[in-house]
Amino acid sequence: MSAGMTAHASAEGYWRHDETGWWVQFQDGTCARQMWLSDGEKWYAFDDTGYMITGWWWIDGNWYYFDADGGMHTGWLCDADGTWYLLDSSGVMKTGWQESSGAWYYLYSNGAMAVNSWVDGCYLDASGAWKQDAVQQQDFTSGITDTINSMRTKYPDNMYWNHVGLDESADYSSTVTSTPCNHALNGLMYCNSYILGNVRGYQCDGFARKLSDEVFGVEAGRTEYAYSFDKVKVGDYLRYSPSKETFVAEGHTVFVIGKTKDSLITAEANYGGNCMIHWDGVLTKEYLDSIYAECITRY
Repeated sequence: MSAGMTAHASAEGYWRHDETGWWVQFQDGTCARQMWLSDGEKWYAFDDTGYMITGWWWIDGNWYYFDADGGMHTGWLCDADGTWYLLDSSGVMKTGWQESSGAWYYLYSNGAMAVNSWVDGCYLDASGAWKQDAVQQQDFTSGITDTINSMRTKYPDNMYWNHVGLDESADYSSTVTSTPCNHALNGLMYCNSYILGNVRGYQCDGFARKLSDEVFGVEAGRTEYAYSFDKVKVGDYLRYSPSKETFVAEGHTVFVIGKTKDSLITAEANYGGNCMIHWDGVLTKEYLDSIYAECITRY
């Protein structure tokens, strides 16, 4: 949801409630619409219909979180799947490197805190804090992260990984366009693919393999393993489906770019079914544990 707030405001009014939710009615009969209000202790926000906002909301270019009582949340926030977020004193969700209580943390672009991961050559432990004495694998794992970050520019979010109907026998696996695919009309050959010897990976599968080879090189070995959340590492890719029987026909492949306590952060193509490139997707452990998945690692 999105709401554009015209200004912060504080005015005398009365709380009202109906089956839809809470709102504030002023003495002149109007109600708070697209407005911030404070009761002296907490800040509240109201949407364009006048109802009090709860949960995540995109307001004036930033993400905010409002607790069940409507109060704007500040500080650390743990959601239902165990992922942590950090909101500053003004309520804005933070991303990137952030210091809190003397420790450094990293928040992905979707706000999720990194755990058990290497970022910019720094190891974030199970609590999310930078473990400053972790150095043994720093050069290798920081190289993975650096390469992944460079690919965000090469394969931009919300663009399309396709060759738009060009000769399928040529290598267009580095081609990105602004034109979505129409699979129903043109079929798979309209889309991009990545050729690995005698193996051709289409759409999401080809894109994940392409990213993997760009990170590790085409000569790096491939080790397949049965999915286990604890085993999955940044740089692995996995294909998943509701069941083993639907694995080939309905499977979707993603490349792992980060890991939190209970989620994998991913990059993928064919997001939404039209070859869109999507960064910072989230696959929860709870969801992955309930379906069928196979994984490949290069290290």
